[in-house]
Amino acid sequence: MLTVKKILAGRGAVDYYLNQTRRGLTDYYLPENSADGIDGIDGVARLPAPGSSWWGGGAETLELSGEVERAQFAPLYAKAVRPGGGYLGRRFRLPEEAAAAKAGALLEAADIADRYERWLARHEIRRRGGHASVAAWDCTFSPPKSVSLLWAAGDRRVQQQVWAAHLAAVDAGLGYLEEHAAYVRAGAQGVRVLDTSGLVVARMNEWTSRDGDMHLHTHCLVLNRAQALTDGRWRALDGRALLSARTGAGALYNRALEAELTRRLGVAWRDRPDGLRELDGVDDELIEAFSSRRRAITATVEALAAAYRDKYGVDAPPAVLSAMAQTAWAKTRQRKRDVDPGEALERWEATARRHGR
Repeated sequence: MLTVKKILAGRGAVDYYLNQTRRGLTDYYLPENSADGIDGIDGVARLPAPGSSWWGGGAETLELSGEVERAQFAPLYAKAVRPGGGYLGRRFRLPEEAAAAKAGALLEAADIADRYERWLARHEIRRRGGHASVAAWDCTFSPPKSVSLLWAAGDRRVQQQVWAAHLAAVDAGLGYLEEHAAYVRAGAQGVRVLDTSGLVVARMNEWTSRDGDMHLHTHCLVLNRAQALTDGRWRALDGRALLSARTGAGALYNRALEAELTRRLGVAWRDRPDGLRELDGVDDELIEAFSSRRRAITATVEALAAAYRDKYGVDAPPAVLSAMAQTAWAKTRQRKRDVDPGEALERWEATARRHGR
């Protein structure tokens, strides 16, 4: 699955993702398989999580490679400062700058004598006033829950193969985005669409959800800048193209993940009612047991949908349900916290045993 969201410029987002990189680089403990299966966490093997990395033609243009380091990442994603100095096109507008500009405009509007004209000016400033720049797009690739369950319960070889399959599928999804969405706009009102040298992507891997369930996923932070091939100038990406390509990139990730895991581990797959697929042999009861985040969101949406039916006498239309889902996602979103690997494994095993596994 692929989700896409905007990331605004500034140090807040930069520090958040750097913290995720630190978590992703932390060694974590995973069980060894014995002839009798997994018996507790007394004997554990140390296995480093895959770390962060740079990806894309734009990253190659900037000579970014290897691990994502703070010295490169922070100025690039906070202010659009390129490695070695200088800006990639226009400098990002920071949230505090946008707020100050809006406050100044509102103060000037207060001097308008006509009451209606003053209200109209202030209304337009609040509605259309300057905003912070979009610094990046967080394109997050996540496998089905059964794949994360296979990783959590597997031995060293299985764990390595699951990560390798996931990262190969991420490469395929990013390749689709680079082919179909690495465009910038130029000219008045952005009427010209130009091809570029490719995307600048910082990839960061994580292995738990906000609720502490096993959840392999990779944040791919696509910088909102690319170099036009026509004149070599760096401009903002065409966000329309990126959003239009997300469905194809997500579908390619899903198919590539299935093919890689089948080739590497010989697994089989079963269909889900929503069109996605889970590993055959991992049943819905166990998947549901480790889907705390999804359960919380579903319960909130159901409550909102019931309130809508009570008020209007009809079911909420798809657009309203989508808005409800966004509200539920934000309402149930817990603060990200450090997870102790040993405690996580112990908690997962206890949950599995309660379900007879």
